[in-house]
Amino acid sequence: MKTTSSVLSAAILLSSASATRAASDDQCFDFTPMSSVSTYLGATLDYSVADRICCHNHKFAEYSGYLAAPEVDFFGRLDPSVETVFYDSVCGLPLFIAPRGRTFDDFKKESLKHGWPSFRPEEMISENVIIHNDG
Repeated sequence: MKTTSSVLSAAILLSSASATRAASDDQCFDFTPMSSVSTYLGATLDYSVADRICCHNHKFAEYSGYLAAPEVDFFGRLDPSVETVFYDSVCGLPLFIAPRGRTFDDFKKESLKHGWPSFRPEEMISENVIIHNDG
């Protein structure tokens, strides 16, 4: 399967499962999200929401269903015929490659059911993802 690279909006990014334990509460190591997160794939997103979700929370993120909001239209902006690489919007590390081991329609259906992108373990780049004990 082909793979394409896309920067995932920070407003969607950190609501996903993670695999590495974090020793501290510092998510962004004093970096700020790239300004491009507010124009992800042509979307018009609120930069302050992206900053809060990426760098200033450990529990929850955007509201459930934000990925389907008209200004986000997450799945309408993805190419269903290829895997997409999703990057951390602050440091640029790849976090997930999806869909992997399932169809695009399964990825979309599961994500819409959960209310935000739903990544499976085989889609995670575990050395780049952090799990915090409290969320």
